[in-house]
Amino acid sequence: MGSTRQQANRHNRFRRLLQPSKYRKELQPSKIELQAIKECWKVNYQSVNFTSRLSQLSDTKSIYIEFQIGQLEDIPILMQSWLRNKAKEVLSLEIATIAREMDVTFNQLRVKNQRTLWGSCSRLNNINLNQKLLFLSPDVMAYVLHHELTHLKVFNHSKKFWAELEKVYRNAKGAQKQLRYESNVFVPLWARV
Repeated sequence: MGSTRQQANRHNRFRRLLQPSKYRKELQPSKIELQAIKECWKVNYQSVNFTSRLSQLSDTKSIYIEFQIGQLEDIPILMQSWLRNKAKEVLSLEIATIAREMDVTFNQLRVKNQRTLWGSCSRLNNINLNQKLLFLSPDVMAYVLHHELTHLKVFNHSKKFWAELEKVYRNAKGAQKQLRYESNVFVPLWARV
């Protein structure tokens, strides 16, 4: 969980975006499409007099957001928190499976809401992944996971790294270009801020 200052900054960013009504629809979507796992969640809203909260019904893929009157900026913040939890659940299973296939081990996995990085690997063999990976196609998400796990063998972006990555993920350079495209097209505004 972020610091109080980070939370206040996030609230202020969303508050500014909500001022012009053109962004309101993008920050209050009727559905959330998680292409990487082929799930589409319906989002329902209700204004209330108490603290904002989000609940979900997994069997119907429905999200219910109750937001405090006058606190529209709570909506994208609640959705980002939901996305992080969903991404932790999905990505931990996916990366563990791929790591076994590649015969590599990592120490810790962290899922974050990063603005520019899709993933990173530390010298301590810790992996960081972006929660927004769930919006991308399954192939592009798999590319990012293979890319970060390859850093456990080659800790740079040399020719040796790309050759090692190509052994486990064909057309890595093509996937890298597709990642740039999909990140601009598939990731909704509420998840980017």
